[in-house]
This record gives sequence, C-alpha cells and structure tokens, in this order.
Amino acid sequence: MPPFEELSQCIKYDPNSGIGTWLLSRGNGVKIGAIAGFKSTGYLRISYKQKLYLAHRMFWFLHTGCDPGQLCIDHMDENKLNNKFSNLRLATSSQNGFNITKTKSNTSGHRGVSWHKKFQKYQAYIDFEGQCFYLGLHETFEQAVATRQAKELELHGKFSPLHQANNDQRLILDNNDQQLSLLRHPSF
Repeated sequence: MPPFEELSQCIKYDPNSGIGTWLLSRGNGVKIGAIAGFKSTGYLRISYKQKLYLAHRMFWFLHTGCDPGQLCIDHMDENKLNNKFSNLRLATSSQNGFNITKTKSNTSGHRGVSWHKKFQKYQAYIDFEGQCFYLGLHETFEQAVATRQAKELELHGKFSPLHQANNDQRLILDNNDQQLSLLRHPSF
C-alpha cells in the first residue's frame, strides 16, 4: 500500500457512499473529482503509480489509517462493489470464506445440504477450518437446512451470511415497530 500521507492527498474516500474521488488531476485524462477506480473481476480496482489496488482495501486504509496487511476486507453483504465503510470489516482469509452463499454447482438450493441417493434422505455437513463436520441424515430438506444453519451460526458467528440476514430482519422489525408506535402515538 502506498504511504498514507501520499495517498490521502490523491484520493478522497466518502465512507457513507463508498466512493473514492481523485483530489489531483492525473496525466492520463483523469480530472479532479472523477471517481477513482474501474470494475475488474467483480471488484473495483484503482490504478495508482502503475500498480493496481483493490479499492475496498485502499478505502479501508484511507478511512482507518491502518493497512490491513495480510488480513482480508470482507464485504458483509457479499456485494463486491459496495464499498461503504459500514459494509466492510476486517477478516481472516478463513472468515472471509464463510461469508459466501451457495456455489453455482449446488443442486439442492442450500449450501451444505445434499440428497443421499443410497439412504433416500437429505444429509447436512459443514466445513470449518479444514475439517468437515457431518451433521447427519434427515427425513426432510427443511430439517437438514435447519441443522446446517444452526451449526453455521455456531461455528461462523458474525461472519455467517445468516448472522447478517438475522440482523437485517431485526432492523426491519425494529423499523416497523417504530413506525407502528409513531402511528399509534396520540399526538400524531
């Protein structure tokens, strides 16, 4: 990562919008105020002094003053282009891998759940820190999913997509409760 003092004089990061803009005009036609970066392999990248940087890592550095070094910067909502600071968090490589939804090769519709042909039941499993946990055979898909989700929350904690979904649901419920209480308030 370039030195903080140098970088902070070239790029301004807005943590609320997640957008970085150039503070200096650059020789390649980039003007002051232009959005820094371009989309590449799903991520926003910034070319600085003939080297490419992942924008979310650079933005973390600009906002906190701390170079993430060997740590990853995780996009909590899994949107690689959402670089709002509230959506970014430090994570180990392993933790960053937890926050992934099902892969394209998934046929059951849920990560860690598959149909066991021989026993004609659903099986659940989860990988964690190089170890595979077998979570048993289940009569229904829903039972297998519930078992897998419970173990995922136990092992992955706040890095589980389920944790984020639960927090989002709580926010929706809290907002609905606040709106309902406003509607019921006698002075309104």
